[in-house]
Amino acid sequence: MRYSKMPSRIGVLFVATILGAGCAPGASGPGEVISSRTIPADERLTPLMPDGVTSFPAFTSFPGITSPSGFYGPLPSIPNYDCTYGSSGGATYTTLWADNEDGGYAARRASMHDGSSCDSYDDISGRPYQGEFCGAHPGVDIAVSTGTPIYAIWWGTVEHVDATLSESFGWGKYIVLNVPISGGSIHVVYAHLSSVDSSVTTGAWVTAGQELGKTGNTGHSTGPHLHFQIDRDSAGTHPYWPAGGANKPDRSGSTAWYTFNPLYAIGFGTCY
Repeated sequence: MRYSKMPSRIGVLFVATILGAGCAPGASGPGEVISSRTIPADERLTPLMPDGVTSFPAFTSFPGITSPSGFYGPLPSIPNYDCTYGSSGGATYTTLWADNEDGGYAARRASMHDGSSCDSYDDISGRPYQGEFCGAHPGVDIAVSTGTPIYAIWWGTVEHVDATLSESFGWGKYIVLNVPISGGSIHVVYAHLSSVDSSVTTGAWVTAGQELGKTGNTGHSTGPHLHFQIDRDSAGTHPYWPAGGANKPDRSGSTAWYTFNPLYAIGFGTCY
């Protein structure tokens, strides 16, 4: 099955599912130039209780799951994020944030679906939008049926929302939350939604576990899924997208530099 992903603000992104690919590190291929940046070490985030909130809400009927870190799941169920493409619990990963790391990046060179390396994607003629397998995809795509509810992973404010497809970018209907964590804040992105709850407006306060909307297939997407992404403050623009777009390898390492491995960071994953 194939899924397309959101834009760069520059182009359409094309994604393919590859089963069984792992995140084991590999050596650079001939002529391959990868980031000279030191990719941040494994990071688990710690949620911060916002001002005026002294205890967790009594979500006795919350239909989703919570992580050992205390964050709420963005979906009712989440397959174990172990850096492989595949299915579990009714959902399928069609892109992996781990492809942005030096290790995952190297592993992908040997398993591009046309057998070529990331080097060949300097010229994308005839091979459109495959750069995301070489570090150009800042989130995780989880294939779920249209209409699956999405939830706030923690308390926060709505930083940006497009509920009407009023923007020309390929995110479709999307939401960005500003969420407090120990040491600062994160910017949590939910994209390609079919609908956004009427209570979710720019500047609105949301509570942990609150339903924000429903998954869908809007924007640059060829199959129902949730694009889930967590930006660092330093990214500057939220949602963050690498300057080269989806059709080029991210040789600068900017994707891994400006975003977190989203599911791992909030406690829903065993592989970084």
